[in-house]
Amino acid sequence: EAAATAAQATLRFYRTRAEQARVKDPHFVASASYTLAETLRLRSEAIEIPLAAVAQQHEVLESRAQLLLAAQRAYFDTIRLTDAYWASAAGYRIGAMYDAFWQEIMGAPVPPPERSMTTEELDIYREAYRRRLAELVSPLTRHAIRYWELTLDMVDRTGVDSEWTERIRRELAEVRGRLLPRADAAGSGPQQRGAPPKSTSSAM
Repeated sequence: EAAATAAQATLRFYRTRAEQARVKDPHFVASASYTLAETLRLRSEAIEIPLAAVAQQHEVLESRAQLLLAAQRAYFDTIRLTDAYWASAAGYRIGAMYDAFWQEIMGAPVPPPERSMTTEELDIYREAYRRRLAELVSPLTRHAIRYWELTLDMVDRTGVDSEWTERIRRELAEVRGRLLPRADAAGSGPQQRGAPPKSTSSAM
């Protein structure tokens, strides 16, 4: 909260400067914008998906997605300030944020079935649920890939390389490697017996 307050104060100072007294170096302004985005991301990632019915899980996912989108807007604001270092950091975080959301959803507890099941039926239900869920949340992985690729394009144009660039290249290769196998797995398997949460807002 203290970091968010300080970042917001910095951004207000920047935005309310008279034209003849504009801040010329965007580095520290971009740093403040990035900090604000980070506080929103951390608030989103602090929301845990409970072991609950589908409708309850969907409400939690919706709350998390709204904060994710707010963080994304703040990262975009950072990129628009055109400081190459903080723009690459923001680009990395956008992709990483979508990837983290994907991992959180895929690792969330499976909602209990609506009727009693045998052990064998329960195993089939859980497997079908996970497969269907993988189909529904695959756009999150594609979002991560897209934003990382756009960030690498920006880095190529500016010529400014950093630790963020290395992280993007490493994690982009990992995400690309798992996308196709998961898509194949999601397309073959038993039919689902329960509906996973619907896509959450425009984050999906």
